[in-house]
Order: sequence, then C-alpha cells, then structure tokens
Amino acid sequence: MTIRNGTVITNAIVPNGFRILLVLWVYLGCMVFPVPEAAAFFTSLKYSTADQGKREIFSFFIPPGAKKPTLELIDPTQLLLTVPNLLALPATAFNVEQSPWVQSYNVKSIPERKMGLWITFKLKKPNLSFRDSLGTEDPVNGSLYQFELDELPKPDPAAAMQLREGLVLPGRDGTLLVLSHTGSTEIQKNIEKGSNPVVRIHLKAARLADTWRSIIPGGLVENVFVYEFPEGHAEMEVMLNEKANSVHFHESTRAGFFIIEVLSPRDIGRNNDARRIIGERENDLDQNIVKPLNRLFPLYEPSSEMKTLAKKPVTEDYFWSAAKEFEQDHQNEKARAYLGSLLETFPDTPNREVIDFLRIDLARRMNWKPGWVLGELESAIARHPNSANHPRHRFMQLQLLNEAGRFESALAMMNDPNLPRDKSALLLEQAKTNIGLANSHPTEPRFIAEAEQLLQQVQTLSEGRGEHAAVALYLLADVMDLKQDRTATLTLLEQLNPEHLGYLGMNPDYIMGIADTYYKYGNYSKAFQYYAMFMDAFPSQAHAVPWAMLRAAESSLQLSRHAEEQNNPELGRERFDDAKRLFSRLQKQYSGSDAAIWGQIFQLSLERKSSFKERLEKLDKVIKSISLPNALSEAYLTRAELLGNDGQYRQSIETLNQLLNMTEGTAVIRRAIRLKKEFLEKGMAVAMEDGRPEFASLLGEIFGMDWRQDPEFSQARILLAEALMQMGDHKSSLTALQNLEDPAAEALRQLGQILEGREWLQSARKEGKLGGAMTREVARVRLAEANRLLDKNEWEAVQLLLDPLPEGLLNGRDKERRLRFLARAELGRGRFPHAVKHLEYLLSNRPMGDGLDYYNYATVIQMWKGDDKALPPFIKVADEATDKEVRALANIRVGDILQKMGNFEDAKGRYRQAAEIAPGTSWAKVSSENASQLEMAMEVGR
Repeated sequence: MTIRNGTVITNAIVPNGFRILLVLWVYLGCMVFPVPEAAAFFTSLKYSTADQGKREIFSFFIPPGAKKPTLELIDPTQLLLTVPNLLALPATAFNVEQSPWVQSYNVKSIPERKMGLWITFKLKKPNLSFRDSLGTEDPVNGSLYQFELDELPKPDPAAAMQLREGLVLPGRDGTLLVLSHTGSTEIQKNIEKGSNPVVRIHLKAARLADTWRSIIPGGLVENVFVYEFPEGHAEMEVMLNEKANSVHFHESTRAGFFIIEVLSPRDIGRNNDARRIIGERENDLDQNIVKPLNRLFPLYEPSSEMKTLAKKPVTEDYFWSAAKEFEQDHQNEKARAYLGSLLETFPDTPNREVIDFLRIDLARRMNWKPGWVLGELESAIARHPNSANHPRHRFMQLQLLNEAGRFESALAMMNDPNLPRDKSALLLEQAKTNIGLANSHPTEPRFIAEAEQLLQQVQTLSEGRGEHAAVALYLLADVMDLKQDRTATLTLLEQLNPEHLGYLGMNPDYIMGIADTYYKYGNYSKAFQYYAMFMDAFPSQAHAVPWAMLRAAESSLQLSRHAEEQNNPELGRERFDDAKRLFSRLQKQYSGSDAAIWGQIFQLSLERKSSFKERLEKLDKVIKSISLPNALSEAYLTRAELLGNDGQYRQSIETLNQLLNMTEGTAVIRRAIRLKKEFLEKGMAVAMEDGRPEFASLLGEIFGMDWRQDPEFSQARILLAEALMQMGDHKSSLTALQNLEDPAAEALRQLGQILEGREWLQSARKEGKLGGAMTREVARVRLAEANRLLDKNEWEAVQLLLDPLPEGLLNGRDKERRLRFLARAELGRGRFPHAVKHLEYLLSNRPMGDGLDYYNYATVIQMWKGDDKALPPFIKVADEATDKEVRALANIRVGDILQKMGNFEDAKGRYRQAAEIAPGTSWAKVSSENASQLEMAMEVGR
C-alpha cells in the first residue's frame, strides 16, 4: 500500500488466487468535492469461462451515466482495462492460477486525481484476442460491461467461411474496413453510388463466429450491418460517408482477410497499407503466428539492432526500459529525454510511431503549453498519417487547437470524418470551439447560438447524467455568461448537483472557472468557497494556486464590506482579517508570481487609514514597476475606480481611455467600458445636480466613442440632452434623444421642441401656462432657460417657465434659485408684493449666511415701502452677514437712510464701518468721503 498526494492506493499484483477486496479511497472525492453517484455505486467483477475453458469472460456493472470502460494493449503481453468513475471493483470469483490466459494483474487508481481504476492484466502469451460489449443502461442498475479473452485459431481456407472480427481504420489517405475470417466462399460485391453510397457484400455460404461483434464506424464508413440467413448465406451493408466516391477491394483467403478501401476525391489511397496488412498476415501465418486485429495497433517491440554507446553495446531496450521506469515514477521529463535519446541513437527504429506519440502524451502530462504540444502532434501525424490510432490523434489535435486558442483552425476540422464517433465528446469539443469564437468575435451571435445548441444536444444525449452532462452544464453557464445573462448563468451553476461536481472536480480548470464566474457576478460567498476548494484539492497546481489565493482574498474583502453594510461589524472585521492574511500569505509564498503583483494592487483596498491621495500615490508607484500587461490593466482599472469613487470622474474616464488604447484583451475591454459607462452616468448626474451642465457635456466628449445613439446608454443620453438644453443647444439635445422611449426622454423631447420654436411665448400667454410633462430633468432645464431669459428682461416668460414647477422635483439649491428668479422677474414687472413674497419664502427659517439674499430683500422693501421699512433688514445684514462686501454695502445703505433721516452721527459711524470692513474697495473710498463730509457738515452746524 502506498500513500501519494493524499490518496490511499492499493496496488496488488496477484500471482495466486485473488480473493481480497480492492478498495480505493480518494481524497479528492471524499474530502474536497462531493463524490459522484458513480463513486457510491457498488459493483463487483464477475468471472466465467466458455468454449471448454478456452475463453475467459469478465463482467461488471458500470453506473448510469458513466463512460464505457476501454481495453487496449500496452505491449504484446499486457492488456490495460481503464474503468472511469469507479473507486473500487471487488473480485471474489477469479483465480489466476486456474486462468488459461492471465498470469497476474495490477490495480491502481488513475493518477492526476482522475477518479477511476487502471487494471493491467499480464498475459501468459502474446497475440490473444479480446473484445468487449456494453449492455443496455438501466436507470438504477447501470449497464453490464463485458470483455472476453481467447486465442483465435489459424484460418483454414478449406473450411466453411466464418466472419470472426472487423475493424475500421480511418486515415489521412482513406479508410480501410478490415474483415478477419476463416474459410472461403463466393463473394459478390456491389457498389451503390449517390448522396448516401452503400457497399453490399453477399457471402454465398458464411456465418458469424461467436467472436463477432458490431463494428465501430469511423472515417468514411458510417455504419456496418451484417445479416445471417437461415439458408446459410450472409450479407453485409457498408454505409459510406457522402464524401466517399471510390471503393477498392483487397482479399486473401490464405491470410483470412477481406479489406474494403474507401476513398474520397482528395484521398491518395491506402492500397499499400492494405497490401502490407495482408502481406504481414501471411508471413505471420507461415510462422504459425495468428495475430488478431488488435495487433494492427502499433506496440513497442524489441529490435535486434545494436549500437555502441560509451564503449558498451546497447539496444533500443536500454532506452525504452529506462523511459518506462521514469514514466511509472511520474518523472515524465526524464522519460521524454530517454525516448529522445533512443530516436537519436536509432533514427530508423521500427518503433518510431509508438515513441513519437508516447513523447506527446508525456508532454501533455508535463503541462506543456498547448501550442508546443500541438506542433509536435502535427509533425507526428504528418509522419504517421494512417496510424491505426488516427482518430484519437485527430481528436487530440482538435482539443489542442481549442486549448491553444486556434478556434478558426478547430472549426475547419469539425466535419473531418476521421474524428472519433463519440458523439457527446465531439459535441462538447465543438461547443468549446464556438465559445472560443464567440469570445474572439463578440459581434457575431451565431457562435453563441451554435454553442448553446450543441450543449443542449449533449444534455439530451446524456439525459443530464455523467461526466459529459456535467461539463455541458458548466459550459452552458459559460455561454450564458457570454450573453451577459447573469440570472441564467447563476441558475445553471446552481443546477450543478453533487454528482456533477464530483466529475468537474477532477479538472482544476472547471473548479477555478466556477469560482471565477461567481466572483464576476458578485456572489463572493460561493466564489470564496470554490477558491478554497481549489487550493485544498490542487495544491500542486503552482501556476493557478496563487490566483485562487488572490481571488479568495478579494472575495473575503468584498464579504467584509457587505457585512459592514448589513450592520454586522464583527463579521466584517473577521472577513477583513481573513483577506489581510490571504494577501500576506500570497506575498510570502508566491512573491515572484504574477498574482502577487496583482495582490499589491488590491492590498491598497485594505489601507483604510490611508488618504485617497496616499493610496493613489502608492498605486502609481506600483504601475511604474509593473511589466505584466494583465496586471498593468488591473492597476489601471483600480486607479480608475479609485478616482471615480472619489468623485474625480473626468480623471477616471481619462485613465480608462489610456487603458483601452493599450490593451486588446476582450475581458479587460468589457470591464473598462462598463466602468466608463458607470462613471460617465454618475459624473453627469452629479454635474447636473450641481448645476454644471458644461461639465456633464465635457464628460460625454471625453468618453471618446460614439455612444449618443446607443440604447445601452439611455440614462447618459438623457443627462446629455438635459445639459445641452440648459446650455441652449436645443437642436443637438433632440438628436441625443432620438429613438429613446424612456418617459424622461419623451418629456425632454417635448420641452426641447417647444423651446426650439420661436412662438412658444405667445402660445403660453394665450393658455396662461407652458404645458408638457414635468420631470426632474424638465424642471432643471426650465430653470436654466429662465436664467437666460432674465438677462433679456423677459419677465413674463420667466414666470411662465417657473410658476408651475413642483418643488419636489428640485434640490435645495435649485429651489432657492427658482425663488430668486421669480422675485427678480416680479421686480422687473414692478410687482413688489409678489417679489417680496418669493423672497420671504426664500429667507424663511434660514440663517443669514453671506447676507446677499437678505440684502436683496431689503432693497425690494425699500423700493416698495420706503426707507423706514427697509432700515431694519439693512441693519440686520450690516451686522450679521458673513460676506464682508455685502456687510460693507449694507452699512452704506444704512448710512444713506440715517443721513436722510438727519441722524448724521450714526450715519457717519456706518460709513466708517463700511470703509473698515472692505478697505481698498471703491466703495470704501466713497464711504470714507461720506463720513468726512458728514463730519464737516456737523462741524458747520455746531
């Protein structure tokens, strides 16, 4: 028993009777992620024999939705059974000592945290035949999987014909259908051409051997049907791909092979391959070696060639054995190096194909970049274009194209008939291609629609169960995210049940993706949960763990803010401390990582005691030190957010413009545009509230792209239209409102059309009011228009604009402006009582302040009721106003009134106060002169 990476593994090589329970307890399944139903499914290995003990039959049930197990030779005497999604397979009825074909076997868990079993059978002799089958699925009991081992006898040309087995071999240059048989009979061949070509084979006297199994289609062969008739003859229908346009036949009764070669117009043919297969078969039979069709797949076989290395004779086995030992020990880099040395030492090795593709598998396990692996794979496919494993290699090529982001190339090979016929797996890969294209072509919705349709097909085919269903559900959430449908995205993620998560938990990218999606949409509690899962389950993922730690820290920080907003300061502090610890741990453990650099940016959010200016200065220093494009983008986004949240909207938008000019990342661009839109709307709204329409318009100009007809910017367009109207540009404001159906937009549009016309005042006079819907924006535009008309002495127009305004639509500052404008208009019309009424409303329960409004009120009182009534308010302003110039002016007015009343002494005092309050002003000089003249007059009077 060994313990590796937290997984308890029982490895048993049993030369004698095997009667112990094979138990695998996997840390990933039991400690971090929910165990899928497949893992909880109980099954056991059944054993029996047939054909007088010459055929061994192994069977067991696999759980509903689980992948079909696979059988493959890994060398001539080792057979590997891969059983996905099972943690244990008890076997109590199999006795190795009594087995005719199995010498021993080894059981272990599939490495790299992929749940399942590898069972390696050591065979007593090479060239054994094996075949498998999968029964119909039961929703409770699953499906019965069965495989057989036996030895095929040498074909006898003189015997009655029996079809033993068939195999389709797709390749770059065409497709071969190889039929193995014994005996001979008259064979009639008929080819039916057309859009759905068919090859019909009539076997005059033939039957199916009990070793015959349904043929798995591939390449240009779409399906194979074989019919036995009671009369003793048989017929075969080979359904061909629509691209097939020629068929050739190769047969050898001595070899017991009948080969159908199917070609498309572009294929150069497989004639040499067919002849080689038949020739090698005949040579083997001459030596009494009977190889089943599974031996058409390449295997390493020792070569007798010898070379001298460091004065020692070596064969290929020296390098091969060392490579396999290192592979077993997971030292993949060393294994690859030995295989490379083998190729250098024996460049003409007959094992080249096996070595080439094993080196590629090792590179994948070493987490090479997809583009690097892809280069090696494409070279290997070019060297071995018609390998028996060609469909598997083509599917790997499709996967690597997707992983490398070469989606156009992936799309181009989607309809390659040489891809495997695992429909769900192929649909998933096609969906990934379309998702990638949707990301790189955001303006083309067809890719999203195609991906969604493909994933729905997978859900239907899998009935929502198993690994394919889990991945399809995850990718559907990704598609909804691309459509920016937050509700649908989160709903789909919530549909991931424990079984789904068990399957997804075998792939770190999926768990990280779920966490990232929750983070993106602000579900920080779920995001933190999945980031923590990732760090616990995949500590060896050195490139990804720092990012998970960073995002977990950010999530904790957001949860802290949320707790504080919910008046839960204790939880807020706890989450805040968690964030600080995670950021600190990130800087300690992964100080050289890209994530740590990002962490420096986000740590600024933790410096609550620092001022805005200090945080901005620190951020700018970080920006100068960053060389990573993505981190630099994040820093610019943080800087823009910091500025925007401080109310510096112009600088925030300008920062985002800088970022957009230097990045091509789709995700960054989306975030930047979203932030720009947010701060554009906030900044314009604040500017309009503050009475600064020119600044609101300026923000629209700085935004830097044509958004004025974009329906997504409806609120900003309304604010822009209001700003333009306030500045008197009614025509441009109406252009900004085009095609907007919002009630606020319609109200502004009505007002703009009225004000744009020249006759609105006459019409309003007749009706006694200016009609139209009333909104906050309309109220502010009316106020601005009234202000302009005051300068033109259009007193009546001002009243028509401002009298019907409901006070609830205006903020405190604008309410005051309205009353001032109305008072001024009434004063202009000589209607003093109305002017006083508006000013008294303005001054009601209001402190003196700068005193200007009180000064104006006193002035109107003086004009209406004379000096006696005006004197008290002027004195109040002169004594209490905070503005020195207003106080000085008020003192002069008091002095003037007192002088008229004959109170020269007090008048003189007021003049002197005025001169002292505002020395150096023009009225200070006048006040001093008035005081001096009064002094002289008083002297004369004495």
